[in-house]
Amino acid sequence: MVNDHRRIQKYMMGRNCEVLDISWHPNNPLTSRSRGGSYDVLYVNAQNELYQTRCLIENYAALFWTESTFLYAASPERIERLRRLGRREIDEPYNAKSEKERIIDGLTSTFKFERIWAVKALTHLQQIDEQMQQLLKTIAMYDEELEVREAAVETMNQLAIAE
Repeated sequence: MVNDHRRIQKYMMGRNCEVLDISWHPNNPLTSRSRGGSYDVLYVNAQNELYQTRCLIENYAALFWTESTFLYAASPERIERLRRLGRREIDEPYNAKSEKERIIDGLTSTFKFERIWAVKALTHLQQIDEQMQQLLKTIAMYDEELEVREAAVETMNQLAIAE
């Protein structure tokens, strides 16, 4: 997998793009029988536009890209924040927004790692308002990622928030 990550990063760097996150997905029906998985790649281009795409890799063969989706044009601060979250760092790189605003942005993010960060960050707040509680309950019940739902339920239990 490390070689796959390097190949993906080298390909993107050759196109003046920066990879922010690579996630492997096993047993995808689009992939070849020899690999049994694909990679979801989050990247930013030179114009600070965020994209998510899927990459299929064959041994010693070309990279195959499918399902490329434009997400949004991001500010340089947002790109830096995504870089840090992609490296699994918790601290925020800037203080332009209040702590509450950053957490709400994370709870409503399209990115799994941002939602997990925000759910876990709720345990460090001294006070959680009604809006945050509602978002947390919604995530615990309906989030598409099992890992995020589990983190939300754990946080609700720690904070003694009833479902």
